[in-house]
Amino acid sequence: MDVEYTGDVREAICRCLGGVEELEAQIERLCRGQAVSRVTIAPLAPGRSGAVVALVRRLEGSRALKPWVVKIAAEFALVHQERRNVETLVKDRWPLVPQLLDTGASKILIYECGGFLERYAPTTLRSGYAQTPPDALSILMRRIVEALTPVHAFAEDTLPFVEREGFQPALADQLATLSSIPSELAAALLAAWGQTLQRATQLPRLVSTGGHGDLNAGNILFEPGPNASYPLFIDFGQMHGNASRGYPANGHPPFWDFAKLERDIKTRLFLEEASSAGLSLVRIVAVIRHLDGFEPAASLPADLAALPAVRRLATTLDALRGAVGHGFSPPAIYQAWYRISVAFATLLVLYRSPDEGIDPASQQRAAAESVLALLSGASSPPSITTGAPMVPRAPDAPTPASAVVVRSFAPREPDPSDQALPRLDLTDLFNGRTPIHAVVWTGAIRQRVAEVLPALAGLPQPLLLALQTHLSISWYLGTLLNPKRGFTVNVYQRTNAGEVFWDLSRAQPPADGPDLLVTEESLKRGPDLAVVISVTHDARVDVTRAIDALALPIGRLAHACLPEPGPDAVADGGHARWLADGLARRVRELVVAGSPPRRLHLFAACPVGLMLLLGQRAAAWGPTTVYEFAFEDGSRQYFPGMASGEEAKGDPESLRP
Repeated sequence: MDVEYTGDVREAICRCLGGVEELEAQIERLCRGQAVSRVTIAPLAPGRSGAVVALVRRLEGSRALKPWVVKIAAEFALVHQERRNVETLVKDRWPLVPQLLDTGASKILIYECGGFLERYAPTTLRSGYAQTPPDALSILMRRIVEALTPVHAFAEDTLPFVEREGFQPALADQLATLSSIPSELAAALLAAWGQTLQRATQLPRLVSTGGHGDLNAGNILFEPGPNASYPLFIDFGQMHGNASRGYPANGHPPFWDFAKLERDIKTRLFLEEASSAGLSLVRIVAVIRHLDGFEPAASLPADLAALPAVRRLATTLDALRGAVGHGFSPPAIYQAWYRISVAFATLLVLYRSPDEGIDPASQQRAAAESVLALLSGASSPPSITTGAPMVPRAPDAPTPASAVVVRSFAPREPDPSDQALPRLDLTDLFNGRTPIHAVVWTGAIRQRVAEVLPALAGLPQPLLLALQTHLSISWYLGTLLNPKRGFTVNVYQRTNAGEVFWDLSRAQPPADGPDLLVTEESLKRGPDLAVVISVTHDARVDVTRAIDALALPIGRLAHACLPEPGPDAVADGGHARWLADGLARRVRELVVAGSPPRRLHLFAACPVGLMLLLGQRAAAWGPTTVYEFAFEDGSRQYFPGMASGEEAKGDPESLRP
């Protein structure tokens, strides 16, 4: 087995281990049973702790095997702590992390990228940021927040922030040692930080728990380039929190992961790119102060706003802040705490050794200016009503005033945050998932939806629907809440990773995701058209039985199926929109081909968010009946649900032939 080292990774490993023999022995042990002919080890990121992170690629003949991420540290304690964190806090809980392999080595950790990451060709965000277009970075930021939301939590802190952090250790003394910080800037910074600490006592005491602890650009892997990538998280050594300042286990300042990431983007990635492009420090500082005052990038001088480095920074920050902020309520609490946490994370730049390859004076000046701009917006925290609900919500979501829960069955795990939201509650019309009477589909549900439409129209757009409801009800809501009526809608979508926000505003095909394959067959049983949608699972066999059992007059059956249906086959809202747009066009083509069907019969195994999108596009299909699967009785049968067309307004039995 040939082992090739690229860059300076061999020297770095030797500094930690005294040689490469131990690492190669572990690699050889883990490759037993595989005919591995070649191994390439490339550097990913040097840690500030002195650890080495590398990417290991293995070839079995000409076939590439699953890539590995290796972390090596000279200190046993670092590796031991990370291994312990992964086994107790990460394993089976975190999405988008590689699997820790058993090396048996005290200073080596090896992670395997499996599943959809099997062909992953990553680098760190630190290395690939400047090579990635702003739109792709925007999607990456949203996916980072979305992936971390299920593992993040907020708890009431036992101490005020000022007692935990204060002046660390004494900001005045530290500023006096830095020749890069002018005296007037130091004085303004001291005054702003002191005022902010005092006014922070008016905010609810919050501490973040469950996060990464050190989410910087070197600990996020992704594939750079124009195609939006999913992130992969590494380096879990600091999840335990800072016990020396009294934080609980795995506790950090509010929004700490995202605060550190934003700090790294501004004071390292942007600074690096802008300096390489010849931008002066004065102009770099002007951009940072502008964006940290939460001013729109469009109001920058035109020549500055047009620079690639500035557009990249503005788009990335906007996406990150939007995703984090829209995941927390009330928004005013987020705005105040997020500014304070980012400012505190950025202050720490003044206490540490400079990042490699960056001018220390420039980084310190940029950090100080950033903190001052952030604190200018955080110095007057909002008035807080006693007992104001703090509702962690999905990322990138609108304000709570636009969020509405629609429920026709009780969720398996009730979300306490839903109690703070207005709701359309239809659960009294059902026993579990079964309607108390078939007439509810044509009567009570329609009536209740009609009653709330004026209120929904008066809410700020876009609406955010938490759909805990039958597929046909989601489809019916889509027929009413569509752009032609002045509505824009996003959804909370339940997935295996929990409830996540789906932005439905723009179609976004996945980089390697296939489209629905539509096949058609003739049944010659009548004038109608049946459409089967198999996204979460293949529903065709069950639908064929249901057509026989219900004696439906189906002349043609179209089956739209993903090549690999599954519960997480739809990646996000953009993917759902893309699938819905294509499927709606294809169904319209089927409807107008030959003799138009008397009625379209729709059987779907798909997410409710996709079903809502199909409802928004259903007017072109003609009269439609959507069928519900009998989940509770084990019969694997279908029964008619919501419908459109004149027949839907009468007795539901008229929907049968």
